[in-house]
Amino acid sequence: MARRVARSRRTLRRDLVGGLAVLIVLAAAALSLGAQYLTARRHGSAERSRLAAHTQGIAQSIAPFLDAEGRGADAAPVERLLYAALAEGSVAGLRLVRIADGAVLEEVGVFPTQDVPAPSAEGPVRVHDLTDGAWVFDAPVPVFGPARSPPRVVLRLSARPASWTHPDALLQVFLPALALGGVLALMAGLLVERDVLRPLAAVRRATSQLAAGDLSTRAPEDGPEEIRAVAEDFNRMAAALSEVVERRAAERELLLRSESLATLGRIAAGVAHEVGNPLAAIAGYLAMLRDDLPENPGVDGQRALVERALGQVERIQGLVGQLLAYARNEGGERRKGDLAAELRRNLALLAHDPRLEGASIEVCGPASVELETDFAAVDQIVRNLVVNAARAAAGAGRPPRVEIHLEHADDHVVLEVRDNGPGVPDEHRERIFEPFFSTASAGEGTGLGLAISRELAADLGGRLDLVDPPAHLSDESPAGAALRLTLPCRTKANQSDAGSAP
Repeated sequence: MARRVARSRRTLRRDLVGGLAVLIVLAAAALSLGAQYLTARRHGSAERSRLAAHTQGIAQSIAPFLDAEGRGADAAPVERLLYAALAEGSVAGLRLVRIADGAVLEEVGVFPTQDVPAPSAEGPVRVHDLTDGAWVFDAPVPVFGPARSPPRVVLRLSARPASWTHPDALLQVFLPALALGGVLALMAGLLVERDVLRPLAAVRRATSQLAAGDLSTRAPEDGPEEIRAVAEDFNRMAAALSEVVERRAAERELLLRSESLATLGRIAAGVAHEVGNPLAAIAGYLAMLRDDLPENPGVDGQRALVERALGQVERIQGLVGQLLAYARNEGGERRKGDLAAELRRNLALLAHDPRLEGASIEVCGPASVELETDFAAVDQIVRNLVVNAARAAAGAGRPPRVEIHLEHADDHVVLEVRDNGPGVPDEHRERIFEPFFSTASAGEGTGLGLAISRELAADLGGRLDLVDPPAHLSDESPAGAALRLTLPCRTKANQSDAGSAP
């Protein structure tokens, strides 16, 4: 049995913010301690020079009160000078020492007792560094008078500089550094949250939505350049995936349609063979019977029955023809012409169709629209659309009205058929182009008109869609349904020729 690997509970937010906080606090503390150390070094050097000059000045002040042997007639002035020098903050003690035997002639304050080197009169001031960190300064006391003998007395000054490594001093440095590091860490955390974590969270949400099936989701392309590049790549991937899914759906729909056409073709061929020929014979016999009836009022009833029977046979023949046209999907002849003129001429013929009785039909748009297409196919599409629109409007309880709007764009023509009927219910909008789907009463429609029209539009390089109509028609009557036919102005072959022309 495979072992389950425990998932780490680490998060990018915790790692980034925690790591930055530790680094910033340590950096602030190190910088503060380093600055304190350098300041102490500079302060110590300056203090050393100052005390050396101070020791030399005291030695010169004492010299007038001593003879060549280092003795003085009155010790009081010397003691006052030494006690006055002791008042200096860092001075611990002072001594007057005879160089010859090291005897202490005068001493004030506290002086180190160990590791003190022998007094020296070399140079103006000599500094001794003791092991405990204290300093001892030796300044020879000059001899005044006619004798130019070397100094025999040395003034020794003991001083202890303040230690910068004292725990209180370290604490005083570390606490402000810690506070400063905390503020900087908070600011860094906010920057990381704004520039890194939030954009990443947005990309993650978009990824989850895409994984859940929402192909329209897109990640916001903001934040730093690297994260923005990730979001852009994700959006390109999502767009490509959406295109692939849509293409697969279209291919699946085309395959289903092809299978339906193949099945319908087999049915239509059988119907044409088994039904078409007998229907033609029946139609012929009925026509002969009608023609043989004498022209007198006594047989008008019989003539009407024959006419009615002949009409029903012709209707069945029309259904067979529609089945064959839908199954064969044969393209007609394409030619250049004026779509507006063809449309008005065909509508004038269609006005005598009993299915359009009482309907008002109006063509709106430019007087001339040049187009290269199969006008017979366009006429069949428009005929189907107008008949369906008039039939739907007639059932709305008001005078039926159908409007055909033409619009000529740069490379295509739009023909939109609108009516003042009840419109297409939402539950039927996805099915109106399916073969044999019809909302008309029995005997009023076959359900093939829109299916054939869409196939014809596709063969012409265009498309037929159900669109949302405007609120009202041109006569201010409420609009019902609207179907839009979009056709290219040229065939693909002519478009290629025009593109290659100089």
